[in-house]
Amino acid sequence: MPRGIEFRCPHCSATVRVPVELAGQAGRCPFCERMLRVPETESNVDLSSQSARNPFTVSEGGLSLPAEEEQAKTWVDTAAAVLEFVAVGAAPLVPCAGLVLGLLALGFAKARGRPLALPAFAVGLSLVLGLIYGGVMFAIQQGG
Repeated sequence: MPRGIEFRCPHCSATVRVPVELAGQAGRCPFCERMLRVPETESNVDLSSQSARNPFTVSEGGLSLPAEEEQAKTWVDTAAAVLEFVAVGAAPLVPCAGLVLGLLALGFAKARGRPLALPAFAVGLSLVLGLIYGGVMFAIQQGG
């Protein structure tokens, strides 16, 4: 009766059983197909109960675990940079755009002899939102 290592996939939590010879090697989970590394510890389980249709496949020279982790890290870093640009770089444009549109509406209302209350409210609201945004960004940059 062959013996091996039993562990849980860190991605899908499925129980994976592999021969002892694969300890420390990278491979694909037979259930979710994501890369994982077999732990070094031997749990001495019976391998005859493992499903033959879902074998653990060892990574051979192709995509190793560190490379896949590096790809995921690169993707996360890119997404974080885009979100940071939107939050810090493009977000100030929202109150500025509101202020510009409010000032345009105020000018058109004045030129056409219409009431100025609503455009003036829009300008004031844009100024207040801009001040709030500036205060929040200042507090974030100061670390607290």
